[in-house]
Parts: sequence; C-alpha cells; structure tokens
Amino acid sequence: MVLVGTLGDVAGSLISYAIADRLRYRLKDNREFKKAEDWYKRFGAASLFFGKLVPFIRAFIAFPAGIFRVKLWEFLLLISAGALVWITFLTYLGFVLGENWSEVAPYFRKFDYIIAAILIIGFVWWIKHRFGAKHGS
Repeated sequence: MVLVGTLGDVAGSLISYAIADRLRYRLKDNREFKKAEDWYKRFGAASLFFGKLVPFIRAFIAFPAGIFRVKLWEFLLLISAGALVWITFLTYLGFVLGENWSEVAPYFRKFDYIIAAILIIGFVWWIKHRFGAKHGS
C-alpha cells in the first residue's frame, strides 16, 4: 500500500513538474513570478520535502520546482522522501482507525468546511488582486 501510494504521489508530482517547466517562459514576465522565485530561493529545495508533509501545500509543491528548474534527481529524491513519510503516516492512521472510522469521521468533516472556506477566500482574493490591480493602474 505504501509503495503504490508513494509511486502514485511521485507520478502526479512529476506531471506537475513537467507542466510547470513548459509554462516557465509564459510565467517568467509575471510580477508574481519574481516574488515566488525569491521565496523559493530563500527556502530552497528542502521545501519540496517539507511541503509534501503539509496538507494542501503538498498538492502544489512540485509546480514551483518545475518553474525554477530544480535538478530532476534532487526533485525525485526530496519528493519521494516526503511522499513516503506522508503515505506511511496515512496508511498507519487508516490501519489504526479502520474499524472506528464511523466514530472519528464527524471530526474530520469539520476540516472539509474549513478547507473549502480557505479555498474560496483564496480564490476571491486572487481574482480581486489579479484583476483589480490591472484596473487600478
């Protein structure tokens, strides 16, 4: 289970990396690109490993690696290590909670609403920031 989950996670990350690498030149002139590049230089490739351990962030952490052209071997090593830790944790959690899931599930449902709210607020902020800046200039 852990091996298949880790391989699937790494495969998805490779797809994100490849897409970002191809879009790099289109994004390079964007003013947000410089901010992201500065952030990535500050935290470096280690952010790939730690990013894989943080819910929500883990889904997007491979994209900046493709944009900023992290060496493929380094990318694969860090992404695989982070994915292995995360998938092992989830597998263990599923094993431990397995039969008691019906009792625990309501607590996890609360996080669904929080995550959805964060996504909606973030999207609205991005739309306002992205398009509001163009009209204000």
